Amino acid sequence: MNYSTPNGQAVRSIRSILADLHRSIEWLSAETGIPLRTLKRRLLGESALTLDETVSIARVLGVRVESLIAAQAMKVAA
Repeated sequence: MNYSTPNGQAVRSIRSILADLHRSIEWLSAETGIPLRTLKRRLLGESALTLDETVSIARVLGVRVESLIAAQAMKVAA
């Protein structure tokens, strides 16, 4: 996965937040309504997250959409 793209940065952030919360991809799937198979493909970088999916994930994780991308971008810039 190319973590330098906005999608890659969002995926990295989502995985990090899930780990911090001690939550699984299965939990995220159930909370967002995104089918587990689809979510796994997205988080493995096999296909890109849609805007609707990103908004739904951010809402469930309690973060702003832009923070999913900006958090990793700021780490890279530092």
